[in-house]
Amino acid sequence: MALFKSDLPPIIHQLETAAYRYLSSRPRFSHEVVSFLQTYAHDHSLSPKTDDINQVITSLKRQSYLDDADLYRKITLHYLEDKLKGPLLIRQYLLKRGCPPDRIQATLDRFVTPKRLQTSLSKLMTKKIKRGADTSSYQLKAKIVRYCLSRGFPASSIYTAFDDWG
Repeated sequence: MALFKSDLPPIIHQLETAAYRYLSSRPRFSHEVVSFLQTYAHDHSLSPKTDDINQVITSLKRQSYLDDADLYRKITLHYLEDKLKGPLLIRQYLLKRGCPPDRIQATLDRFVTPKRLQTSLSKLMTKKIKRGADTSSYQLKAKIVRYCLSRGFPASSIYTAFDDWG
């Protein structure tokens, strides 16, 4: 990590400054920052070596601006527990951000536990059912099942949650 602007070659300083600006809006994965820096370099007629971009990424990781493992965990838990979205929608979101499928599967296997899944489904069902509604109604159950499916939850988990819930 360079302490002063003069300690860095100008191209690395320019790339590092661009990376800081890019990371200021929201947390990003390493591959997103690499892609951004390559595009930035091309748009600004810079010709960095691969080592220059790697040096910037290493510097960002050392300063804790980039931490892919923690970001996978935060996104997965935020979408599951706060936004009440199921594993299928979490997978779609991470794929859209360019994450590798094997890493996504490992993250889902690790953080989407049956207990967390049932808790999220229970919150979602409670939110969907109005107070005083007849929960034995076939139409209401069908409506809730469709809603939970549209939120990315697997059908088997939905039926299990129904059995446990009421």
